[in-house]
Amino acid sequence: MKNRSGQRINAALDFGRNEISLYLFQEHFSGSGQYEGTSYGQTISLKKHEEGTAVQPLTYITKDCAQGLMDDLWQCGIRPTEGAGTAGSMAATNRHLEDMRVIVASKLSIALK
Repeated sequence: MKNRSGQRINAALDFGRNEISLYLFQEHFSGSGQYEGTSYGQTISLKKHEEGTAVQPLTYITKDCAQGLMDDLWQCGIRPTEGAGTAGSMAATNRHLEDMRVIVASKLSIALK
């Protein structure tokens, strides 16, 4: 997904490897807004972490870019873990509704099935 900053991260399901591929792009524009090309991310190198030292973020992304990544991951079949996000909210709502059913049934002397 593209956003106003020209920054985007795309995710795609790689069926052959049973993994998700990530792609990082940055579109460049002149001061007048004319498109000047696109850069893409390459392989990430990892460094051994030394105990007690601060770790800097790999990159910073905009909220629009993060939303696009989440949308792509959803298309790849990735969902929030139970207890987090929409799934967790729905579970809490269902428990609340069940509690309300019990209260109403008790007050109205209705047997629950």
